[in-house]
Amino acid sequence: MSQVELANVSRKFKREEKKFYAVKNINLKIERGDFVSIAGPSGSGKSTLLNLMAGLLLPDEGEIFVEGKNISSANDKDSSLLRNKLIGYIPQGNGLLSNLTVLDNVRLPFYLGKNKGKAGKEAYKLLEKLGLEKLSGLYPASLSGGETKRVAIARSLINKPALLLADEPTSGLDAENSEQIVQLFKQIAQRGTTVIMVTHDSAAAKSTPVQYTMKDGILSIKTI
Repeated sequence: MSQVELANVSRKFKREEKKFYAVKNINLKIERGDFVSIAGPSGSGKSTLLNLMAGLLLPDEGEIFVEGKNISSANDKDSSLLRNKLIGYIPQGNGLLSNLTVLDNVRLPFYLGKNKGKAGKEAYKLLEKLGLEKLSGLYPASLSGGETKRVAIARSLINKPALLLADEPTSGLDAENSEQIVQLFKQIAQRGTTVIMVTHDSAAAKSTPVQYTMKDGILSIKTI
């Protein structure tokens, strides 16, 4: 059983009273521990596809399975529970709550998932791994772009997800910070977590073992 499977998945949107495919008839299987990039220009459907895999959007056609669970037919409550338990999601942009400290931002999904244990201890361990422990008491407004991205990554890992979805994680970062994030994802994948990264950063995309490209809602595997 593949960890992520999409079967004939399509999603339409309406623009100026005309419908168009943001994602068109995608069939995809991704195995446990894969590190996959999906590259393409803005408007190609990459973020829509990622949101479908996260259960944040439902397909108009087809089915989506994560760990054998059909997330395309789950109701809002079940979808939220599955997402919190199985999926770590790194949104495009900031995504942190400005009124919470770095430590509280990281441990928030732990509480939402009603997990047992000490959230603060687990969150601090993640911050240590990412070299952010000295920032644990600060608020997001005090962080640099690279620090903000790494805090978002730590938050996405607090519930030990089987699948990590990252939407443009290197956007707006310099080459050094971008490379650090890509190397971190490689380490995460080597430990068994599947990583799917959407990006328009060609250097980041080329760093992944499995590469896809997307254009006009159509996904293609990149051949070398």
